[in-house]
Amino acid sequence: MAPSKTQIDEAIEQGKDEIKADMEMGLVPASVGSFSELHDHVDANEYAGLCDSRSDWDLDQMIAVQDGLDEWLKAGGVLA
Repeated sequence: MAPSKTQIDEAIEQGKDEIKADMEMGLVPASVGSFSELHDHVDANEYAGLCDSRSDWDLDQMIAVQDGLDEWLKAGGVLA
């Protein structure tokens, strides 16, 4: 069964929490301004459980999560 909009939103929130934690640990600078920039520091594809608990989601659903994280980062992320 495909994940609902609520499940995608929950995955985005999980990803935000994981990114914030990586920033607090110094793995990712708080100035990162896009999802693609995360790849300079970590394997960003692992955020939000996309390689673990949500690995059965299809590509479009995973991209929806990554796009949500990208929008958040472009809007200022933790700096907003």
